[in-house]
Amino acid sequence: FFGNDTFYFVRIKNWDPNRMLGAVLDEPQTTRGAELFVYKSKFDSKFHCPDGEVTNADLVYSTKAFSLRRSGNFTRNAPKSSLKIGLTDEDDRLFSMKTLNLKSMVNDVSQMREAVACKSLGAIGLPATKHTYAKVCVNDRYYGLYSVIEQIDKPFLKDHFGKNNDGNLYKAEWLDMGPATLGLPPGGATKGEQLFT
Repeated sequence: FFGNDTFYFVRIKNWDPNRMLGAVLDEPQTTRGAELFVYKSKFDSKFHCPDGEVTNADLVYSTKAFSLRRSGNFTRNAPKSSLKIGLTDEDDRLFSMKTLNLKSMVNDVSQMREAVACKSLGAIGLPATKHTYAKVCVNDRYYGLYSVIEQIDKPFLKDHFGKNNDGNLYKAEWLDMGPATLGLPPGGATKGEQLFT
């Protein structure tokens, strides 16, 4: 899925438009009769919401068993939110993935920083998420270009650490202080904060 020169259309049809509004998407939403399609595409494609332009040969995956929610600390309330598509049928996975992680890149005018970072970290042998791009369309509305990032979860840990995939997995959050770091917050640590050096 994340091979070299990959590019996709992520198309959701028959989605309830009321379930695309603001805070509604803070929790995973489903819509009866909605369908998710993932198509192979080309970087120079002029289409935004493909229908007749794609063929069965372009179809990579489709399902009616999925949920949709907003994600991300920084983009949650941005005009273009990051999205997570959860595949809810345990026996139906997209290349063994149970989550399609769509990053909106609203804080990256180059739309390349994450792609370059993932590729660079992987090239020097560090565990790094895989990456590609997709155009996203819900019903007949084009939401734009998204970065597709491999979800960091149990399958990711197993791929990189084999049987040694148990233990803690930490995620930094963007709070009032800005981007998370591993350093002390301004004014030093407060009681109850766990710091890693």
